[in-house]
Amino acid sequence: MHAILRAADLLPDSAYMLATLGSGYINLNRIPEAVGPLERAVHFTPNDFLAQSQLGFCLAATGVPEAAIDHLRIGARLNQNYAPVWERSGLAYVKEGRHGEALTAFERATKNHAGLRAGLVALGRGTTASPVSPPGRSEPRYARRVLKPPRPRARRRRASHALAGGGGKG
Repeated sequence: MHAILRAADLLPDSAYMLATLGSGYINLNRIPEAVGPLERAVHFTPNDFLAQSQLGFCLAATGVPEAAIDHLRIGARLNQNYAPVWERSGLAYVKEGRHGEALTAFERATKNHAGLRAGLVALGRGTTASPVSPPGRSEPRYARRVLKPPRPRARRRRASHALAGGGGKG
């Protein structure tokens, strides 16, 4: 993370570095710190669907669902096939109490994403079991991620290792 911070200091107007810095903060589960760099990144490159989507995710996670929905809509308009933008939109709509729009967003997310579809089916049942589980497994990998988020220490350890140039799962 230190290398990314240094590069962002050297290139303060680089949308790529700002988006990378925001992603680094997200991977370290430092969501509030990701908002600033991502806001600057979308200022410089408003057509970056990934930065728009990540900013929307961060705003929703920090309690600003209305602004999150605006950025998620832009991200969805720029790349309609990116399932996470629809999933994040659905979650933001739920926080706003807009359940009809949430359902539409979740349906759109699951359209071409079997793993997400299985996770949402399992989530709707209140269980981690799914009829589409591979043989010998009680739940698809995505359903486990939806229902049981990764432990923050393990996530930080993997992110730190990757940012330090170690790559892989660390």
